[in-house]
Amino acid sequence: MNEQQFLDLLDNRLQKLQQQERADIRRDFEEYFENGRAEGKTTEEIITALGNIEELAEELLASYDEADFAETVSIVKNDDVVPYSKVKVDVDGVNLSIVSTDATYAMIETKDADNLTEATMVIENDTLVVKAKRQERIRRLWFITIIGSVGKADVVIHLPKKQYEQITIDNDNGSIKVSDTLAKKFNLKSDNGRISTDGIQGEKLDAYSDNGRIVLTNSNVLLVNAESSNGRVVAENCKANQLKLESDNGKIQIKHVDGMVDARSCNGRIEAQMNTVNHPLNLVTDNGGILLSSVSKLDNVEIEGKTSWGSVTIYNDKTSSYAHGTKANHIKLKTSNGNIAVEELA
Repeated sequence: MNEQQFLDLLDNRLQKLQQQERADIRRDFEEYFENGRAEGKTTEEIITALGNIEELAEELLASYDEADFAETVSIVKNDDVVPYSKVKVDVDGVNLSIVSTDATYAMIETKDADNLTEATMVIENDTLVVKAKRQERIRRLWFITIIGSVGKADVVIHLPKKQYEQITIDNDNGSIKVSDTLAKKFNLKSDNGRISTDGIQGEKLDAYSDNGRIVLTNSNVLLVNAESSNGRVVAENCKANQLKLESDNGKIQIKHVDGMVDARSCNGRIEAQMNTVNHPLNLVTDNGGILLSSVSKLDNVEIEGKTSWGSVTIYNDKTSSYAHGTKANHIKLKTSNGNIAVEELA
């Protein structure tokens, strides 16, 4: 084998890297061969000293970051004419997005840097079942054996635009994002990752993250339950009959929400910015301040503020209660440790 053949074989085994990275490696090895020959070594001796080309390629790949790898895009389509009204997604180790499409078929699009993402899609009874997971690969860097993949993959599920009975998503390790989708029920769960929805419509949303933020925007869902064991919970520009927002360890942010709100945090601040309040508000935290703000003073409300350790200020007055008009909408603000403030926005 001559130098050119060796470099071509090595380059072929480094195809997962971006073109510029492979070109840099080739120049480095060309210089290595040149220096070796200047020391009196033959090409064959240099190649022998470099060792097994497969192991050499694995060592080189293991030394690069995810950003240096060329992205691989894979497409899986489902042209089956069997109707389905439910969607069940079970994934692990990927960042998942669901979007609507005008196409009549569902499609999975996977993007990764190592081509180690496996995705399948079948129809079982009335349910479209989608699965995606990251495969493990054994890499050897000198005397160290590394088992795993190179970072997370992005998986996008394109669903035909219609109303579904139920969409269920379970992601063991990765984020979930659902956009512009209609379903009677949404069940979203991530053991370790962020959950976000934007522009969804339905009757009920249950979102739970064991370790990650939950962000709900521009949604119209009658009943919302969003809970994070360790992460911030955000609801913005949402309309609902009732929103129940809970974080064991994180801040809760509410902005321009229309509906009855019950927000609770064991350890985190609660902030609510409202245009108007036409439904009861219940904001409770064990440890953190509470801020309720609006463009102007709220009409037809009764506000009750209580803190065990801190101050209560309502429209610049040191008072724990406020009433206006019919008092039809009760607002309860309670913290065990923190200040409470109700303000007009400047």
